[in-house]
Formats: sequence, C-alpha cells, structure tokens
Amino acid sequence: MKAKRAILSVLSAVLVMCMALFAMTACSPTTVTISQTSASIIIGENLSLTATASDEAEITWSTSDEDVATVSRNGTVRGVGEGTATITAATEDASATCTVTVSAVTVTISPETASVERGETVQLSATASDDGTIAWSSSDTSIATVSSTGLVTGVAEGTATITARRGSAGSDTCTVTVTWEGRPDDYAEIEAGDEAGADANPGTWIYWADQGWVSTTVSVSEAYYADGAAHFTYSNNNGEWFGFQIFYQEPGNVIGTTYLAETTVVSEEAGDITVNGEVFSLKEGSNDVQVVYTESQTTSNGTAAASVSIQMGVNGVGPTITANTISISDFTFEPYTQETLATPTALSITDAGVVTVTDPNEAGRVSGYTLQFCQNGSIVYTQTVENGGTIDDSAFEDGTYDVRVIAVASSSLYASSAVSGNLATYTVNNGGVVYDVPTGGESDAVANAGRFYYFDEFGNGISNATYNKGTLQFNVDSTGGNWYSQQIFYRDSAVAAGETYTLSMTLTSPGAGSITVNGKVFNLTQGANNITVENLVQGGASATISIQFGVNGTGTSGIAGAVTITNINIAVA
Repeated sequence: MKAKRAILSVLSAVLVMCMALFAMTACSPTTVTISQTSASIIIGENLSLTATASDEAEITWSTSDEDVATVSRNGTVRGVGEGTATITAATEDASATCTVTVSAVTVTISPETASVERGETVQLSATASDDGTIAWSSSDTSIATVSSTGLVTGVAEGTATITARRGSAGSDTCTVTVTWEGRPDDYAEIEAGDEAGADANPGTWIYWADQGWVSTTVSVSEAYYADGAAHFTYSNNNGEWFGFQIFYQEPGNVIGTTYLAETTVVSEEAGDITVNGEVFSLKEGSNDVQVVYTESQTTSNGTAAASVSIQMGVNGVGPTITANTISISDFTFEPYTQETLATPTALSITDAGVVTVTDPNEAGRVSGYTLQFCQNGSIVYTQTVENGGTIDDSAFEDGTYDVRVIAVASSSLYASSAVSGNLATYTVNNGGVVYDVPTGGESDAVANAGRFYYFDEFGNGISNATYNKGTLQFNVDSTGGNWYSQQIFYRDSAVAAGETYTLSMTLTSPGAGSITVNGKVFNLTQGANNITVENLVQGGASATISIQFGVNGTGTSGIAGAVTITNINIAVA
C-alpha cells in the first residue's frame, strides 16, 4: 500500500512539472525585431529594412504616410516627399517600427547660363545640399553634350538645357548657347531620308540612319554641308552593315552612261566602307576614292537609285566603323570607258595545287585569278586564287580537269579579262570529296556548284554538318522555328538550266516527321527512307537539291538527332 502511494506521489510531481513547462511555453510572447528603429533618406532614395519574428511568423509591412514614404512587401522603403513616416513590420501578434525622416535636397549649378563655340568646351559645376553624387544630362545632344563631370561640348549651333540632378530629390539647370563664328556661307543642314529621296532631289545630300529596324538605333549628332563637302558625325552603328548610309544624286547625269566618280573622304576612324557596291579601306585622315558605275534609274531591289550610295560597312561583314566623324568632298563625274584587262597567257599547276599565272597586266590592276575547272567543255568548278596560291580541291570529285583562267580586276576602274583557253590540266585523286558543310543559302549553293550548304535561321538548328565521299551527315538540334528554319541546298554543276532530271536519295532519320524535298512533302519513318522526286526542271538561280525540315503551313518536322543522306543520284531525264 505504501509503495502504491509513493508511485502516485512521483507521478503527481511529474504531472505538475509538465503542466508548468507547458504553461511557460504557451505563454511566451511573440516578438518582432527590425533592423533599424530610425533612419533618414532623401526624396527618391531607397532604404532596405529587414525584420524577423521570434516564432518565424509571416511579416507584413506598412507605412503611416504614403505621401512621405512607401514600403514594399520585402521591406524596401522609398522616399516620396518631405516629412516623417512610421514604417511597421508586423505579425498577427506583434510588431516593430522604424521612424523614417524624408528630406529634400537642393542642387545649385554654376553658372546659370553659358556660351560655347562649336567644337569647344565649357566647364560647369554643381553641388548638392547633402554632398551627394550629381548626374548630368543634356536636353539635346545634337546641340551640346555633357560629361559625367559637367564638361559641356558644343556640337552645333543652337540652345540646349544642361541639368544637374541629385537622384529625383532635386535639380538645377544651365542654359547653354552654342555659337559658330566661322560658319561657312554655303552651310546647309543635311536631312534624313533614303536613296529615293536623293534621286528625286538632285544636288542634295541625304543620310539614312537605322532607327531600330535591325538591332540598333544609330545616333547622328551632326549632318551638314559646308566648304564644298558633306559632314557627318554618327555613333552606335552596331547593327547591320547598312546601318548608316549617305546618298547623293548628281544633276545632269544621263541614265545608262558609265561615269568615273571621284572624291576625297576624310575620316577620323579607319575601316571599310562600301561606295556604289565597291569596298574601300579607309585610313585615318584623307582618302582618295574612285569608283566606276553606270547611272541607273533603279537599284537591284527595284527602288530609285542615286548617283552615290555609301554604307559604313561591308555586306556579309557588318559595320566596320561604328562611330565616326567623316567628310565627303563634292564628287566629280566624268564619262568613262573601262579598260578590259589582258587575258593571262600561261598557267601552271603543281601536283600540290600551287598556281603560277603568266600575266601581262600592270601591277595593281589584278586582285586575283578565277580558275575554271572543265570536263567535256563544261565548267564543273570555279575558284579564285592569288598568283602563287594553292587550289582547295576538297569539294572536287576525283578526275582530270582542263583549267581556264580569268584575270579579276582590282577595282571598278578596270574590267576583268576574257576567259582564256585551256591552259593547264589538274588531276584530283582524293578518294572522294571530304569537307565540312558551311552555312549559307540557296544563292551560295548556286554560286558554288558541287558543294552542300545548310541554312540555320536561328543558329541552333543544325550542327556537325559534313560531307564524306558521298555521305552527307548532320545533326538537327532544334525542332522550333518556321518550317523553313533548317534547310539543305546543293547545286549540281552538270545539270544545266532548263534541263529536266530525276533526284533520288536515301535519308536515314532519327525519328518520324515530315520534310519537303524540292517542293514535295515526304513523311519519314525512323531509319532509312528512299526518296525520289521526278520531272524536276533546273532553274538558273535555284538549287538542284532543296530540303526543308518542315512543311509549308504546318510547321517543323519535329525530327531531332543525327540525319544521314546517302545514295544521292541526279539523273537527267
């Protein structure tokens, strides 16, 4: 009996202790701790506060006066107006506060007005009442620019407002007048426009600046005519090669007449430009430019053509001078007859493919030599090499070729020579053609007959493309984009324009999907697929093989993985 009482006593004591501990835990209050209890900021400035709850409860933020300060749900306070606001971090059971004082800042700029000569500078100064950092800006950078230290540069005649700002809390301004005491009598602003505008207004210079049509917005700070020259200052020409262009139409030029156009180009930067389709490498400073062209009514794309068309870059390369100050003196135009280069008289090719040309033309007139590789009187391959250069026969089928040669003119001042007769033979014995398939379009395949090309619209659709002795292999990496996003092209040099032929091949696919071959849709299965397209007529500017990994109006094929094409046969019907 005594033992039972002892046990009950112990149990009672334990129970009392447990109840006490529970009571202590249940009654412990929740607390919120905030990182700052007071702070001062200026209008437009941010303050980051943090808060924690002892029981890890969710914290909400609020402000006592949104006209003074706002607070985000993560505790970021922003000064809105002068005054004091209480920022509260709260849970359901507890809260903590921070008193935030928001003040304005005054900015004082000196002087209040200023004058500067075009091309010269003037220094402004500014202070903020809180000694904070000043940001500078100009209302019109075509008139005046300002540096991060307040140094103003006069760009063109006119007036601009220079602003010194301390965040969004305060600012001050200075009115800057740009003068040009030595302004020439023939000064005239050059307007923005296009080639058709120049053609319609003979004697008037016009510039075109890309305004985001491609990938950039070209800034033109200066464009005027003075002292017998057109002057331009531009920047941010980082898009396509045609991002900044200059046009001019000479009054009185006769359509169909060939002219020698001459000018002097003064450039602050070195780089390549294109004048009437011909590439010129400018050096820093003065450059003499001569170009021969035939006056035309329309360009290649059907628009009105000007006498002068200049692009600050090279097609296929891009803009080579992204920012520049350039002047172009008045062009002179004289009727001109191109001198045709003499045809090379002899040609030798070593077994290693090294070319030696006997050329009667004066030095500097020839940029290289186009070799025509012929069989049975037909041109099979063409390739341009320098004298002493080496033939790249990696894409040539094995066999013996008669070789003819053309001297290529170094500029439009001359016309390339007539083609020679057969001057040499060249034998290829590589055991078949092996090469990495390059990127390109249908026009590339047409221009380089006998070589496959692949088109990849977004740059991530096709990879590891190779041709190895009759086998074309590549990976289709993306099934997105348009039905034509991934394409294969090939032009057979033996098939003449207008001929009818039959195309057959075996395409091994990693999966099922639909593709288009020379306009005909094929539904592929995984593995080998025999493809035949009959009654094809070879177009002059079209590929012999044209494959799209998709179907027009449907989308892409959905095929992804390694694709192999073998047993390629092109038979004239």
